[in-house]
Amino acid sequence: MSNLEHKKTFYESAESQIKQRKANLIDILYAKFKGFELHREDAVAHILPNGERLLDIGCGGGSFIFSVRDKFKELHGVDIASNRIVEANRLKEERHREANISFRVADIDSGLPYKDVYFDVVTCISTFQLIYDPYFVIGEMSRVLKKGGGLILEVPNMAWLPRRISLLLGNLSRTSCAGGWDGGTLHYFTVGSFKAFLEEQGFKVTTVSGAGIFSSLRNWWVSLLSGDIIIKAEKV
Repeated sequence: MSNLEHKKTFYESAESQIKQRKANLIDILYAKFKGFELHREDAVAHILPNGERLLDIGCGGGSFIFSVRDKFKELHGVDIASNRIVEANRLKEERHREANISFRVADIDSGLPYKDVYFDVVTCISTFQLIYDPYFVIGEMSRVLKKGGGLILEVPNMAWLPRRISLLLGNLSRTSCAGGWDGGTLHYFTVGSFKAFLEEQGFKVTTVSGAGIFSSLRNWWVSLLSGDIIIKAEKV
């Protein structure tokens, strides 16, 4: 089995292999207040600008693209898992046939299959922490973005207070409930490290926020109180 085939097999099965663990206080509170949750896709959609073309990297079954289809004339989604792309195309044909939406299988660690400066906005939700080389992939995102184009990334926040406490006690918190080693997570970010990384790669950070339960309150101090990091930036 080649490296690409191994990666495809892993990501095609990881989400179905939910990591079983004993419920803790965070899980109990989450279950109680779930009705007050702002989902990460909804949080990204809220700060998403309009434009001609959108690319969503790690699109899965296409739920985010379908939810923002009215903001763009042309929408593209890529994912390494072919079963997710099959599902996305099925839903498109069943529910959104009139929309100009295209899904395709792609390994972003090998590059994005699009020409230079093609997109107005690139989004990447709960995927950037899984890729092999962040520097190469952010370079690809920059390549396909127009100057002044928008980039919105969402990743887990390793400096979230419960994770800080866990590390203090000598434990490594999971950031994913998917199968494998922490759902295949390869990179861990804090607000400061993520902002610095993007600015070093030629982006201007304009917004830092998070999703989750009571997100409007937790956004008061994202680096400590938010379980994830959502960064909106512009290509300069």
